[in-house]
Amino acid sequence: MCRISLLLLAAIIFLGSCSITHSVQKNASANLITTPCLQHAYVGICIYDPEHKKYIYAHDANKYFTPASNTKLYTFYTGLNYIGDSTTGIQYQVQDDTLYIRGTGDPSLLQPEFSRQPAFDFLKNTTLPIVFTNPVYENEIFGPGWAWDDYNADYQPERSAMPLYGNVARFSEKNGQIQVMPAWFAKNNQVWHDTSMHTPAFYVHREKDKNIFHYNKKTDNSSEIQAVPFIVNDGATTAALLQDTLHKPVYFEPDKKLTGNWNAVNNVPLDSLFKHMMYRSDNFYAEQTDQMASMKLFDTISTYKMIRYMLANQLKDLPDPPEWVDGSGLSRFNLFTPRDMVAILRKMTAAYPQARIDSLLPTGGKGTLYSLYHDMAGYIFAKTGSLSHDVALSGYLTTKKGNQYIFSILINHCVCPLRDARIAMQNFLHKIWEDQ
Repeated sequence: MCRISLLLLAAIIFLGSCSITHSVQKNASANLITTPCLQHAYVGICIYDPEHKKYIYAHDANKYFTPASNTKLYTFYTGLNYIGDSTTGIQYQVQDDTLYIRGTGDPSLLQPEFSRQPAFDFLKNTTLPIVFTNPVYENEIFGPGWAWDDYNADYQPERSAMPLYGNVARFSEKNGQIQVMPAWFAKNNQVWHDTSMHTPAFYVHREKDKNIFHYNKKTDNSSEIQAVPFIVNDGATTAALLQDTLHKPVYFEPDKKLTGNWNAVNNVPLDSLFKHMMYRSDNFYAEQTDQMASMKLFDTISTYKMIRYMLANQLKDLPDPPEWVDGSGLSRFNLFTPRDMVAILRKMTAAYPQARIDSLLPTGGKGTLYSLYHDMAGYIFAKTGSLSHDVALSGYLTTKKGNQYIFSILINHCVCPLRDARIAMQNFLHKIWEDQ
């Protein structure tokens, strides 16, 4: 009798599983895969049930896609593993009554959104002469496959060993008056009113190979702000900005080699940095996260080396070996499968509390999900991704019935407005939320 009962229970579970798969398959066909806006696109879907440890639905889940900012999930996991509780703002040594400092890749230094800056306070309070030098730095300023003509866009600042102000200058104009933060650029006659620019809105354009910024004047009295990346110049711009902000000399010796042990000054809690990174999908914070992890592990800044290490160790058991080249997902060289995205989300919650991960990912109506999933707030926690013609969403979903799923949807070659693709994804996930 007991054996018959067990067989009956197994049959019920099997039929229930088949029913869920069939329901999700119908939903995917009706609301996502065959929708008019995606009829010419490539769509990959993977839905995983962590309680029963099985996939409940997969559509081209083993195919490779450009994941856009879903790449940040891998960067996020890397940072959780290797950076620690706080960012290391600077490292320092004292030799011959001189304070030698170097960067560690920390992007939080002098960022306005972090009001408490222990690393800057340390530099401000020292009475020793300051010499700024570089660590071993093996990165280019831009990642592999980035668009060179996006150099003026605030979402693509240069990578560097010791960023200040997020490696962007912030310009504002009101009533014909221009203000710049950091002010050093204006003090050094690097900001010019360009009468040949006739855009109706306030606009700032940097010369491609120089820190010379041109702006137009608006016709109305509204106040606008634009952030424009500046050229780091191997740290020379950083040293000048640091000197101007500290109001005391900072000597720049980029190739100075010191053999002593470096001390650390922490700057901001890691989770506060990660919340900004994931909520607004901050490319710069993501790129610098891989750099910070590399510095911790190798005493060298190399995104390539950090990625290779992760793939050979923590990520060696991924279902489909990815092509992973940067921290942010700006590169179209990145290739991941939906199964890979589900795998990294599984690894995260296996190693860290679900509540912590959820607190750092946008939910309905918040962050990059601000315009969608409003009635699913608190039920969905996910990372968005978008490039021209590509859109992605991967994360965690708890249904109305309390069932939990890990999901990934990657869409490439979408020629319709990406907003339409996002709505199709929302309709698909909303149906799962209501029915399963």
